[in-house]
Amino acid sequence: MGLIRELFDSVPSGVNNRICDLVVPDGSLLLNTNLEVLHLQRNDIMDLPDGFTEYDPDAGDYCVDTMLSLQELRVDGNRLLAVPKSIGKLSTLRSLDLSCNRIQYLPVELGDLGGLQRLKLDRNPAMYADPRLSALESDPRGLVQHFRFEKVQDLSNQGLTEVPLWLASKIHLQVLRLSHNKLSVLPSEIHVLRQLRELHLDHNRLFMMEAWVATLTTVTDLALDHNNLVAIPRETGMMGNLTRLSLESNRITTLPPELGHVTSLKELILDGNPLRPPLSDAFEEEGMEGVLEFLKDAASRTPPIARFDTSELLRASFNKVP
Repeated sequence: MGLIRELFDSVPSGVNNRICDLVVPDGSLLLNTNLEVLHLQRNDIMDLPDGFTEYDPDAGDYCVDTMLSLQELRVDGNRLLAVPKSIGKLSTLRSLDLSCNRIQYLPVELGDLGGLQRLKLDRNPAMYADPRLSALESDPRGLVQHFRFEKVQDLSNQGLTEVPLWLASKIHLQVLRLSHNKLSVLPSEIHVLRQLRELHLDHNRLFMMEAWVATLTTVTDLALDHNNLVAIPRETGMMGNLTRLSLESNRITTLPPELGHVTSLKELILDGNPLRPPLSDAFEEEGMEGVLEFLKDAASRTPPIARFDTSELLRASFNKVP
């Protein structure tokens, strides 16, 4: 396999061959961290290794993620059915040609390729399945922006009193900003966003949080500062991945003991709330750390909530579909 390393060091193109697999036994091609240009068009490649930028010693797979200097990649005219999510890690990529394949799924991670100047995706089923993509076929920056919006949506400062119904279709959304609006209740449409990591609802008019917040199990950062909340529901204790909860400047007097079951919670911001004893005592004596310890102690005497019934929530969502 040393021959493969020598071949690809001296010849920057694997064009018009019958290459069907990039994962060679010794990983020599995919460990070439200095490679800047790779042409593999018009071959028989059916798969780009998922992981695309790292070696998985457990699985024994070499992935193109190691090629962090790559600036130009041509894989057009092959038999690709999909593009791995890890393509988004190739941050130095300037030109990417995936045209003339059989790609049926395009990952939103394409939106992470901020430096991309040339992106060809034409003559793939995925492009014709979505008219929005077809319209952007000759606009590489527009395509990248399209995929970026599929992951991050900023609806701050829009004067919203409710969220638009189309938000529920953004199933790949990871960051949602609804700050500085006029929302009075937590919009239930959010519960379908199963990849959501950050939810920013600060500076609104929220006066309550409903129990369905338990469905937001992927959220790690929840910002609810500067609202009118008087309490948070006990079901918040089911948000098992929550690491940061910001409740600054509300009207909260106490917190549910179930919140102490969220062992991932590292940052809890409570400044500007009229806390009452014994929670206020813990906050005044030891600040955030004191409150977290107080909640853990309270949780040890409180059984966790077993499950949350989503049936009514789903029925309500179907009723809202136009």
